[in-house]
Amino acid sequence: MAAEEDSAFLRSKSVYAGFYAAHVLPQTGSLYASIVAGADPITPVRSRADGTVIQESVMNELNGYDIEDLAVGMTATFSKTFTEADIVRFAGVLGDTNAIQINEEVAASTPFGGRIAHGMLTASVISAAIAGRLPGPGSIYLEQKMRFVAPVRPGDTVHANVTVMGIGANRRVTLETICRVGAKDVVVGEATVKVGSSQAREEKQNLKAMPAELVGVL
Repeated sequence: MAAEEDSAFLRSKSVYAGFYAAHVLPQTGSLYASIVAGADPITPVRSRADGTVIQESVMNELNGYDIEDLAVGMTATFSKTFTEADIVRFAGVLGDTNAIQINEEVAASTPFGGRIAHGMLTASVISAAIAGRLPGPGSIYLEQKMRFVAPVRPGDTVHANVTVMGIGANRRVTLETICRVGAKDVVVGEATVKVGSSQAREEKQNLKAMPAELVGVL
């Protein structure tokens, strides 16, 4: 049994190395070029619960939302299609070369019936939604609770939806986080983030502009 497991592991390693050389490296150049060119094929969707689009003017200088601009019910979505290269690249970066992700023969013998993406790779789309959409740039990711409820397969498009559930003290915001493939939930959970404050920044700027003798008095 041990020999069979060792053999399967070595086959998985071989599959990973071959796929990386054939598919990942060629894509890396084009990916880098698109980043340098500023390409962004994903159009941000930021709105309130009633569907009203949020005006860009309420964002901070980093193009994110401050605590004063947030309201319960605001929602945003970020979408990502996971390719073969994404999964293999993720396995290589983390060292997580589980056969269920990179060896089709082994994965086909499991209850999943084929290869699936790493759970944390799927969940990473939540981070992209928070950092790039809502609350957006400038927010600090503090906590994430989640459950993996369905598999994601190569070629699936994951839609990460974040919705403001609550706004608490110390500029902390609670978000409902759900990843879906089509109409099916694949990851469900809740995040806590900390955001900036336009009022606090304004007070700080006013303090800097104040003559030194007055600052001492105040």
